[in-house]
Amino acid sequence: MATLAPTTTSHDQTTTARRALLLDAVASGASGLLATAGAGLLAEPLGIPTGWLLGLGIFMLLYAADLWLTARALPRSLRHVRLFGFGNLGWVAASVAVVAFGAWSLTGLGVTVVLLQAAAVAGFAVMQIRAAA
Repeated sequence: MATLAPTTTSHDQTTTARRALLLDAVASGASGLLATAGAGLLAEPLGIPTGWLLGLGIFMLLYAADLWLTARALPRSLRHVRLFGFGNLGWVAASVAVVAFGAWSLTGLGVTVVLLQAAAVAGFAVMQIRAAA
């Protein structure tokens, strides 16, 4: 006799997903605050235009808020966790493309910062996709 897998979400899965979202929210919020508040100071050393830094910073602050709200709504929003993971993979691809195709005149420091944040975001993506599996 075959048994059906339970359709409820386990406590461990919810906890893991919540942690992955909250870690991403904290990192995104901190990065967004830094980019927004420091856009004028960071533009030249990184080689990223001020307007882009400001826009990306605002986006990251809004994204952090969305992550936080979704984490608070778990487990009923568990399916959204995977979407955040795939969205993060898109961010990683865009970051690598910016460096590879020279979208901006990034400095050496700018290349390092963009690629390091892409690596961190890739880590969040893996955590989120695994947690939602």
